[in-house]
Amino acid sequence: MKKILKKKVDNLDFYKIFKPELTPKKNDGIRCLWGSLFYAKTTMSPAISTPAAISATVSAAGTITSLNIDNPGSGYVGSTANISISAPIGVGIGTTEKTKYAVVGVSTFAEATATITDGKVTDYDITNIGLGYSEINPPQCIVRHPQYETEKITSFENVEGYTGIITGITGESSGGGLQLRFFFTSFKSNANKLSVGYPILIKDTSISVGSGVTSIDNNDDEIVSIGSTFLDNIYKVESFSQLNDNQAEITCNVLSTTNGIVGIASTGFYDQTNIGATISLGKITWGRLYNGTRSTSPISIGVTGLTVDSGLSTFPTIQRRNYGGEGAEPGLRNTGSIRVVTGLG
Repeated sequence: MKKILKKKVDNLDFYKIFKPELTPKKNDGIRCLWGSLFYAKTTMSPAISTPAAISATVSAAGTITSLNIDNPGSGYVGSTANISISAPIGVGIGTTEKTKYAVVGVSTFAEATATITDGKVTDYDITNIGLGYSEINPPQCIVRHPQYETEKITSFENVEGYTGIITGITGESSGGGLQLRFFFTSFKSNANKLSVGYPILIKDTSISVGSGVTSIDNNDDEIVSIGSTFLDNIYKVESFSQLNDNQAEITCNVLSTTNGIVGIASTGFYDQTNIGATISLGKITWGRLYNGTRSTSPISIGVTGLTVDSGLSTFPTIQRRNYGGEGAEPGLRNTGSIRVVTGLG
């Protein structure tokens, strides 16, 4: 997401989309995160970063004659990568030594290198054909997947965001493009904290428009995110209108070629004093972490055109680790959500 979800290195302004299952009570608790130790982790989407799958062909003489690139994978860095080929028959069995029981002229490890082009495995070079492999049960081959890029962030000074119920959805054309208009009620009386240009997560909708919608920024070439279920997706707020203290409406741009947008007109209902009468059209959730203390080697996390799933597992994450700042007590199970109480008898 070129303009929306990219973590801005220069002004320390972090956007974070909170998961919609966060309740208002948990959202309030987020304000206790101040001064905590965070790790920003660039995770790779399975849609754009997957490990390669390679299989080996073994000759009757027990040597590796060729490798088959069954899946080129994606997300690899550099021009080459090592291909790890498992041990010949009987080598290393029952020990922690890779070459234990290897015999010269009888059992030798095969070696190979992969050629990387545009992040994919496109070719290979067998530098040692090995010896002692089984023609019937060929060895496994692995091209190690790229490691995640991380950054330690010692604190965030400010946090804001909320979750709400969507009470109305309409689809309309605008300036030659298409827009969705969402009416919602936030669980907190600060709906005006949301602003134009912020990313939001829309979830639990039930209006069918084929195989989902693709959200955009200003035009079809600026894809924000790709939805696959109903209207569930991440959108950029194009316009924002305050209706009252905790009610508002927003518009978001979608791909101009999307069928079924114009004519959408659904109305729901939500009243905090009459929860039983709720007619929910979905949920809206967003959050922002900002004024953070960055590391001396900050990373830039861009998420453009990723596909949304139920848990945002394909997106970069920010994880809280320590309960207090750097050097403070660790959190329970290496998170900062619950403090580890020490020194009890």
